[in-house]
Amino acid sequence: MKKTTSYMCIGSLAVLILMSLMTGYTMSITTWLPSVTSNYQESVQTSNDLLPGPPVTTETPRLKGYIVYDCGDQNPGPCGSWSERMSGMFSAYVISVLLNKHFLIRYTRSCNLTDFLIPNSTDWRYNSSILAGRSWDYQNLVSKTPSAIKKNNLKSLHNLFTNDVNFVRMNWDYTNYFRYFENLPRVIPWVLELHFADIYLQFFNTLFKPTKVITEAVDKIVQNVTKLACAHISMEGSNTKIGGEKHRDKKQLKHVWNLLKTMTKNNYSIFVATDAQSVQNTAKELFKNLLETKGRIVNTDRHASGDGSVSAFRKTVLDFFVLTKCDVLILTNSGFGMMSAFLNNKNSTLYCLTPHEVLPCSRYTIHSFYPDEILSPV
Repeated sequence: MKKTTSYMCIGSLAVLILMSLMTGYTMSITTWLPSVTSNYQESVQTSNDLLPGPPVTTETPRLKGYIVYDCGDQNPGPCGSWSERMSGMFSAYVISVLLNKHFLIRYTRSCNLTDFLIPNSTDWRYNSSILAGRSWDYQNLVSKTPSAIKKNNLKSLHNLFTNDVNFVRMNWDYTNYFRYFENLPRVIPWVLELHFADIYLQFFNTLFKPTKVITEAVDKIVQNVTKLACAHISMEGSNTKIGGEKHRDKKQLKHVWNLLKTMTKNNYSIFVATDAQSVQNTAKELFKNLLETKGRIVNTDRHASGDGSVSAFRKTVLDFFVLTKCDVLILTNSGFGMMSAFLNNKNSTLYCLTPHEVLPCSRYTIHSFYPDEILSPV
């Protein structure tokens, strides 16, 4: 009887040790979310194969104050392109984590962001009720790198955002600065550990998922497709300094068209996203069964209002999510295509257009092909 009891004690101890080891491992890979995990769930389901699920968090430290990414009509000035807005949201999110504040989004320019994206693991939806009894301020940091970020100093960052509610508009990714903040490895380690491309995949999956309307529209476009070859062709180039676009020579596009023609011979369906109607017209002439999203082509920031602006922005979002589902993706030096490649987790074959040819590339080598200021100031 005593021997049996001893075996039981030893077995119980082994189980406890095993559980503690497993728990320790689990805690090491959890991601800290900068606001209280929400029970928010859309009443309808979205597609399960668009993007993988978000990381799980088990506990949230006490938060004080708010960082609110602003792309609203309350303040004048540009927000930037779709990819620049995503970069701005990412930077504001990391700042909120570094400062131990809630992260929210006020996004009503062109449309309400919640028409297309909804919260995933954390409820980032802004509500003006948070202003009651609180101090607030707005800062426009579009195409700027504040000295507090350049200094990599947490005290300076606190001094930059001193109010209870801090609205900030930005369009750049400051990862290369964030990585030198002393507390970053403790509060949001994946910004330090992951590659630039995977940072955006992690960020997006943590905060966002497409609405049912967007998911169904994307699925309808690709529903009968077995192999999908895509191209994102930006004719305005890649300079993220607002108003400083560089226009591309149309002669370069022959390399894109030739590669897509090769894809059709291998039974690929073809999809082309572009910021130029003339390019879309050429694609229609070359590929009779070209897959398309409905709506007019607009520049996200320069045509942010007017009749049809919501449907035009919807087309932008649909184009973006179709690109995340491509088996083959041809990129030009544009943040829009680059961001879609970051969120494309299908191990797609990527090509990058250079001045004289199209070359194989990957999510991890895009920046070596396009070293200009795309998404980031450095």
